[in-house]
Amino acid sequence: MIPGAPAARNKGLKYAKGEWIQFMDSDDELYPDKIEKQIEIAENGSYDIISGAYYLNKLVDGKVVNSLKLPRNTNIWESLISSKLGITSANLWRKEAVLAVGGWDENLTSSQEYDMLFRMIVANAVIGFDMVPRTIIYSLENSVSNSLNKQRLIRILENRVSLRLRIKQHLSNEGLLTIHLAQFWDLYLYDHLIKRKLLVPEYVFRRLNELAIRVPLKVVMKQKAKFFLQRIFGKLG
Repeated sequence: MIPGAPAARNKGLKYAKGEWIQFMDSDDELYPDKIEKQIEIAENGSYDIISGAYYLNKLVDGKVVNSLKLPRNTNIWESLISSKLGITSANLWRKEAVLAVGGWDENLTSSQEYDMLFRMIVANAVIGFDMVPRTIIYSLENSVSNSLNKQRLIRILENRVSLRLRIKQHLSNEGLLTIHLAQFWDLYLYDHLIKRKLLVPEYVFRRLNELAIRVPLKVVMKQKAKFFLQRIFGKLG
């Protein structure tokens, strides 16, 4: 297997001499004050990770759509489950805290930053938040997150599901899996999987059954209505 981004990040981490690490992908752009401002936040709160807001520029129907993505700074487990703790380059990472959990998992092909965030949170890393967007992410048609290759998409979804299962198991083991969090977990995975129903229907329905996900009837009916409209207008959503 050819080493991917996690291996490159781990190598950079090994040779980095600073206290703080800024990871970047080739299609990312940072505002000039990004690192400076986030270090200020980090040092004022003794944080190990700064979860940052960012702009996502995504190609939709041949047009670039710009959207603001804010981290969720309420319940840390809800934020982790719903992928609302920033993104690799929008965040800032304390080198020692990353090394303490073994760095990036080089076996993962997706969900790498949330796998590492999970391990860092379990290891008691402290997260601060930067609600001012200082990063621009360009989401290309051939990027990992936008893959329309069915087998590749299934691998991406399986990585996301597997991580959420690990989170749920940890919460259960630690006595932290409240009814609210269990319901939140179900709702997130249902919504995340069902949106891919038209692309990989067999995988989606098999996984929903295996996970025994239960959601309110009104949520199911809303999704059915949405898919009915998508079929009419030819959109996957």
